[in-house]
Amino acid sequence: AKTWVWHGSILLDEGPTNTKCDRALIKLSPGGSDADICREFCLSTETFVDPNGNEQGFEITTPAKTRISYRSRNECLVGTDFHHDKSTLTDSGYPRVVKSWKRGTPLSEAVTVFEAQQTDIAANMYSYHDRGYVHEFQLRSITFYTSQYLYRALSVEGVAGVTADMEEVPFREVPIPEDAELGTFANTALVTLRSDLNVGGKSFKAGSMVALPMPELMENDWANAVAMFTPTLSRSLSS
Repeated sequence: AKTWVWHGSILLDEGPTNTKCDRALIKLSPGGSDADICREFCLSTETFVDPNGNEQGFEITTPAKTRISYRSRNECLVGTDFHHDKSTLTDSGYPRVVKSWKRGTPLSEAVTVFEAQQTDIAANMYSYHDRGYVHEFQLRSITFYTSQYLYRALSVEGVAGVTADMEEVPFREVPIPEDAELGTFANTALVTLRSDLNVGGKSFKAGSMVALPMPELMENDWANAVAMFTPTLSRSLSS
């Protein structure tokens, strides 16, 4: 019998218009290795969703350093060793290619939506609801401490999935330092700095969290940026 180690879960979030939260992607590692498999789980019935049944659950059975998340109820964004030959992995062994995988189709038919460079640590792409906004990011993890973020705002809440019109919205690079980390709160960008930043006549210390409207950040306009947290000798920010 195999021993499985919990590697985490990803809940399906369809925004405030649908709060039942009844599906999750469960990641399990055989024997506790870095690699894992993924199976979709129904929280209502407390059972795994059969990929061959009527509901056509998402399932990846080949262990790999897989990254996967819901884009909508019937679509996942996934990076893994698609061809079992490491051709879609980086030199570090993490996903280099991210694909859109539709429910009811084999993983082999998933469509490439983002690629990182071979020498990067990893590629990732994720979409999420945040207090009335839908954000979508593509992320190149260049090293363990540097990244490139690409971004597009999709729509207001209530849209089920990414429509063809939304796919025409281009991704744009987020103008932040490569060693900064980026998050959001509604339509506010939260930029956590690893280095001092001097921009737009303002100065922010390394270790600060800076907030500014996401549309203004995308135009590299820091006029309304404020430090939500500034470190001192006795206090620092931990995620």
